[in-house]
Amino acid sequence: MAYTETTTKSYGSRLGGSLKGMFTGLLIFLGATALLWWNEGRAVKQSDAISQAESNYVEMSNPKKVDPSLDGELVYATCMATTNDSLRDETFGVSVNAIRLIRKVEFYQWQEESHSESHDKVGGSQETTTTYTYKLGWTNRPVDSGAFKDPQYKGLNTVLANVERQEWSAENVAFGAYTLPEFAIESLTADEAVRVQASSAQMQQWEKSLNPKAKEIVAQQAGKVADAIVDTDSVAVPKMQYETEYIHVGENQIYLGKNPNGPNVGDVRITYYMCSPTKCSLIAKVKGNTFTKYKTDNGKMFSLVDKGVVAPDEMIQGAKDANSTWTWILRLVGLLLIYSGLRALLGFPEMLLKVLPFLSTILGFGMRIICFLLTVIWGGVIIAIAWFFYRPILSLCLIGLAAAAGFALWKYRKSKGEKVSTEA
Repeated sequence: MAYTETTTKSYGSRLGGSLKGMFTGLLIFLGATALLWWNEGRAVKQSDAISQAESNYVEMSNPKKVDPSLDGELVYATCMATTNDSLRDETFGVSVNAIRLIRKVEFYQWQEESHSESHDKVGGSQETTTTYTYKLGWTNRPVDSGAFKDPQYKGLNTVLANVERQEWSAENVAFGAYTLPEFAIESLTADEAVRVQASSAQMQQWEKSLNPKAKEIVAQQAGKVADAIVDTDSVAVPKMQYETEYIHVGENQIYLGKNPNGPNVGDVRITYYMCSPTKCSLIAKVKGNTFTKYKTDNGKMFSLVDKGVVAPDEMIQGAKDANSTWTWILRLVGLLLIYSGLRALLGFPEMLLKVLPFLSTILGFGMRIICFLLTVIWGGVIIAIAWFFYRPILSLCLIGLAAAAGFALWKYRKSKGEKVSTEA
């Protein structure tokens, strides 16, 4: 059932907020301008770093033997990454021979969602109606229900155990005769399910450590969520192999709760994933019997690591694609922030007319168009100037090409016009 809250803001407070918003809008506008400028420089420097790495790397033919002649060189190599280290979660006794181990934790909680609608009233005041709805679902962290608006849902959330997500990485990972550095290890994704096993004694010990108040709440709420909007998402519940009243263990999951197939508020599910010894490919600088990031001429630190056997040109192209994607994402973010800043900076006249909402609506429509045009113009100018600043030669070449194309078109149209005039 939805809970509704209605608030009213006076005309005077709105005018005051608009005046303060002008200062905030100016800061946003300036910050967004700086972001666009910085992003163009970042993109150019990253592109140059990738190009330098693409031109300078050499292929390491045999990583199973340390080659002193390659010390200090940027190399591409592919080999099996192995380790003798055992990674262990002491809390739940999960232990594996792996390069990385991740403990993922989810909590079954009430979650609050809100939707607001505002209406201007004659005289300049604003009435806002906010509707709050609640649903049950899995989240990555406990939800503070004490801040919920609806008194019926306030304080309903609890958790059977406060368990945090955690990651472990092996300290000693061999790459043939070489050793993988920390940055390379952390680049290897842990996506293989880890089989969890537990003795009866372990499970009983875990159950004793559960939050006793949460156990009472879970027991009371068991089977009483029929009217709730239940999030049936995500990870399918595995077949449980070992069970006590509140602890259920199966495949790669430890489930804390009464019934894994019918979750209650406060339930916790813990899943494990690992990166076992695997083939991987890297582009990095050789440093003795290990690797480090390659420092390019512009100061950028460069390295690439992928699981599996990936050709160097594919790795380089992936880095180029990632750079291009981030460039456009940050450009769009910058443009949106410029628009938001301009709306706040130029919003006071519109706010003055809020005493007559229909006049404010007309002016607001015009101001949105003006702000959009100013955003496109200003953003385009900043990007163009940044390009000219960071790549003057390329920019001059592009301008020259554009001028030459324009001149050629003008000459063509002129000659065609003279020909028509002669024939006439």
